[in-house]
Amino acid sequence: MAYVIGAIILFWGLKFFFGQQDQSTDSVGNPSRPAPSRSDKAEEMLEAVAASMTVGVYCALGDGNLDNRETATLRRWKDEFLKKVGDEAAPMIGKAMEAEIQRSLRGVSEERLHQACLKQKSLPVELRSMTMGLAFEVVAADKKVEGSEIASLQKVARLLAIPEETYKRLEDRKSVV
Repeated sequence: MAYVIGAIILFWGLKFFFGQQDQSTDSVGNPSRPAPSRSDKAEEMLEAVAASMTVGVYCALGDGNLDNRETATLRRWKDEFLKKVGDEAAPMIGKAMEAEIQRSLRGVSEERLHQACLKQKSLPVELRSMTMGLAFEVVAADKKVEGSEIASLQKVARLLAIPEETYKRLEDRKSVV
């Protein structure tokens, strides 16, 4: 349920930010300057959503290996997420998410993880929880969860300020322990 609520919040937020144009007008009501194509806030939100891919890859790499099942889970999650955001924003978000996956497949440093989580902090807790859910799904995709992957999940939960009850619910749902 939280995923659906999060997707709805994200869709309307993205629609608002990407569709919003600066409509400054002169005294007669004519536009005084051209409207920007995308606001800074929209760019921040786009980066925050794309950062979820970095978080997923980081957690999957907790055991030192990102196998095909984990990669497939990451891409499936991305595709399902894009179906929920609507046709207007999906291509732009998809491109940003795929670029983030490609960068992350080369490895995720601690600094990149911290940057990704910092970008995610601007999102509502429901969307950060979606990212945490992604991390759990990706880690569990290869049917073996190492202690190092659990440590990665716990670290991400702290960095994303995921409520403990949300973490426990995801942990139980994904049968990670």
